[in-house]
Amino acid sequence: IDASYPIVWIADDDRERIAPIVQAAAGGSRILEFHEGLGTVGPKGEVLSGGDLSALLQEFARADTVAPTLLLLWGIEASLRFPENQALLRMIGRKILERPGYDLTVLIGGEDPPLLEALRPWSVRLDLPPSSEGEVCRWIASFAEAQSMEIEGEVVEELVRSLAGFSRLEVERFLRLTYQRGGTIAREDLPFLEGEKVARIEEEGFLVRVANPPDLSAIGGMRLLKTFLHRKAVLFRNIEEAVASGIVPPRGVLIAGMPGCGKSTVAQAVGPLFRLPLFRLDIEAFLDIARSRPVERLFRIIEAAAPCVLWIDEIERLFLPPPVGERASCIARWFRFLSEPSVHRFVVATVNAPWDLPAHGWDDRCFDEAFFIDLPHVEERRKIFEIHLRKRGRLHPDLDLLSLAEATEGVSGAGIEALVTETIERAFLEGRQRIGTEDLHFTLAHCAAARHMPAVDAEAFRKR
Repeated sequence: IDASYPIVWIADDDRERIAPIVQAAAGGSRILEFHEGLGTVGPKGEVLSGGDLSALLQEFARADTVAPTLLLLWGIEASLRFPENQALLRMIGRKILERPGYDLTVLIGGEDPPLLEALRPWSVRLDLPPSSEGEVCRWIASFAEAQSMEIEGEVVEELVRSLAGFSRLEVERFLRLTYQRGGTIAREDLPFLEGEKVARIEEEGFLVRVANPPDLSAIGGMRLLKTFLHRKAVLFRNIEEAVASGIVPPRGVLIAGMPGCGKSTVAQAVGPLFRLPLFRLDIEAFLDIARSRPVERLFRIIEAAAPCVLWIDEIERLFLPPPVGERASCIARWFRFLSEPSVHRFVVATVNAPWDLPAHGWDDRCFDEAFFIDLPHVEERRKIFEIHLRKRGRLHPDLDLLSLAEATEGVSGAGIEALVTETIERAFLEGRQRIGTEDLHFTLAHCAAARHMPAVDAEAFRKR
C-alpha cells in the first residue's frame, strides 16, 4: 500500500482472517468491501448498496480525487472475465500512479484469484502464510464454544498439529464432520479426522498417502544410511526437546543410486521409522497442475500434509528440460521449501540421475546428507536373500545363502527379490512348497529379471 501498488491480489478467501490484516494496514483509510452478487457491504457484512462490479468501478474511474481508501473486492472472478471491467481497473491503476490526491488501493480476495495478464503491470500478488498452530488453536476453541463442547487438552494438541496449514473453512469442515459422528470430538475420533484430511490432500492430484510401507529392518545392507535415518528419527520423535537444546530440525536426505537398488523401498520405510504418515509427491502431476494454478497454493497443500514424511521420487525430473520462466520460479520456490528446516516435516528425495541436479549446492543446502546406494556386496546379497525368503515363509537351514550371494555378483536387490519370487512361483506350479538352493540357481540362469546388470553400466554410473 505504501509503495502505491494499485492492485493487490490476496490469495485467500477467509474474510475473518484477512479483515484484521486489512484493518491494521489501513491506518486512517476508509475500507469499502464489495461482494459479487451483494454489492458494497459494511464491516459486519450488512449490505450498504447494491449494484454490480462495473457500476462501482465506473464510479471510481470517473473520480478525479479519492480520499484514502482501501477497496476490498471479494469473489469477482467471473466479472473479471469481462474486458470492460479489466479496462476500468487499468484506468484506476493509472490514476493511482499518476494523480496526486487519488489515494486508492484495490484489494482482490479469493481462494485462487486470477492474476490476469492484462492487469499484471498494476498488480502484486500477496500469498498469506499457511495457518499457524496458534490460529488453528483459536479456531478449534471457537468451534468448541459454539457447540457447548469441551475437548480434552491432549486431543486439542493433536488436532492443532494435524490441521495447521489449512484454511479456517477447511478446519471447521473437518471439525464439523468429526463432531457429527457422535456429538463430541475425542481421541477415538482422530483416525477418522486423519482419514478426511488425507482424502482432502489427495483431491489435489499430486500427493498420495503411501499405505502399508515396509519396515526398515526388512531391508538388507545400507548400514550407513540406516544409521543416519535412525539418528534423525530419534531427533524427530523428540523434536521439541532437541530444538530447545539448540539443535536445528532435520531437513531431509537425498538418496541416489541405480534403478533396482532399493532407493524407493528405503524411502517408504522412513515413514514408519519416524512414526509419521508418508506422502509421495508426483513431480509430473505437480508441474502439470502448476501450469494452471498458483504454485504457492500447491505448497500450502504440502505444508498442510504435515506432520509427515514427504517422499519426492526422481527429483531430477524437476530440472528436465532446463527450467526457464515460470518453471524457473517454481524451482526457486522448491529450493526455498527444501532449504528451510521444519519441526513437522522430513523430506526423502530419490534420484536416478544425480548428474541432472543443479551444481550450485542443491544437495548441501537442501538436505542434511546425500547417500549413494551401490549394488549390494556379497554379505548384503546374502542378507537380502534371507529377508525375502523369510518374508515368504521359504527360509530353511539347508539353503546355501552364501553360494547364492556369491553367484549373484552385479545383481540388484530388486533382482534378488525377482529371483526368489520367480523360484517360488515355479515350485508352486510344480506342486511343491519347499525350494532348494538348486532351484534358486536354476532361476538365476533363466530368469531375465534377475540376470546380472552389465558391469560397464554400473561402473559408468559410479564414475558419473
